[in-house]
Amino acid sequence: TLRSELDPGGTMSFDSRRLTAALKKAGLEPEDIDPETACQTLALHAKVPKERIEDITSQRQDIRNGLRASRMKKVEDCLKKISDDEVRRMGSYASGTGVCPVKPGDIPPADSLAGMASVKDMQAKQMAKVQKDQERKANAICTDFLQGKKKADDCDAKIEALEQRLRDYRKAQRDFYKVKKNEADKASERRKTAVASEMQRRETYQNDLDEKMTNKLNAARSKRNFHYSQDNLQAKMDAAAAKRETAFQVACEKEEHMLNDMEERRIAAEERLAENRAQRAQDLQERRDAEERRFQEKQLHVMQQKQEWVENKLASHDAFLSRFDNSRKAYNQFMKERSKSTGDLHKKSYDKWKSNHDKLMQQQNDNNEALLGKHENARRRVED
Repeated sequence: TLRSELDPGGTMSFDSRRLTAALKKAGLEPEDIDPETACQTLALHAKVPKERIEDITSQRQDIRNGLRASRMKKVEDCLKKISDDEVRRMGSYASGTGVCPVKPGDIPPADSLAGMASVKDMQAKQMAKVQKDQERKANAICTDFLQGKKKADDCDAKIEALEQRLRDYRKAQRDFYKVKKNEADKASERRKTAVASEMQRRETYQNDLDEKMTNKLNAARSKRNFHYSQDNLQAKMDAAAAKRETAFQVACEKEEHMLNDMEERRIAAEERLAENRAQRAQDLQERRDAEERRFQEKQLHVMQQKQEWVENKLASHDAFLSRFDNSRKAYNQFMKERSKSTGDLHKKSYDKWKSNHDKLMQQQNDNNEALLGKHENARRRVED
């Protein structure tokens, strides 16, 4: 039965030993892919509703069938990829008397191999992941009914709350529109009263305006008759002529006064300019005299400083010549003493170098003679 599921096309050839090795490599047991044990469903709890038993049973059966199909796929891949060496390492004879090609003492324990800790951690993580996945699916199946019931109750409560809110909202709308209607009626009554009062005020205003226009026209006619009469026009012309004559006389007097004032101001300005020129000439003359005296004093001061500089320069030059002669005499005396001591040191150094050089040359000659003797002895031995 398993061969038809694992190899429906008949392209693979495997026996029970290779199948057992593939199951071990995939981390499975024969019961994990056995249709009778792998697809067996668990009994449901007594509190599960009867109308949900069939759906839950079917859902669990689909999950187990899918899990078995994934395991069969994994075993099929292992059968395709597994090698003979892996079969020999993982499998054994059905009787249990077969001999494995590698003895337990030939290889170290699996726990001591490098990287086994990471492999175990990976396997533990994989198993934990599979277990969590199975627990999640089982919880989804078991808690589906309770969650559905809770959601239904929540929906009923929300619908009831919504209907209550709608009833409250409609009542509030009715109260609101009732208040608005009362306010609109009152506002309409106020507008009618205001329109009537405005019409009365408008009629009174128009009557007052007509009366004012009539009085204004009558007053304009009387004033026009008065202004354009001959007596009034003659009086206005006489008054204008008298006013022009008075203005001409006043203008003549102001012009004469202005000319006199300008003449007096011109004379006063010429006098001030003359006094200013005289004062400026006197100031300039005094400044020229002061500048000339200051220039002469500066020339005298410069001559004195130049004379003092020359004297100081000559005195410092005499002092320099004196120090120069003394330094030259001291240097000549020092060189004489130094040449005497240096000659003695040079002679001693030369004698020391000469003795060392003669000693080294003597050692070199001795070494050369010894080497020539060795060469001669070697030549004789070779000839003999």
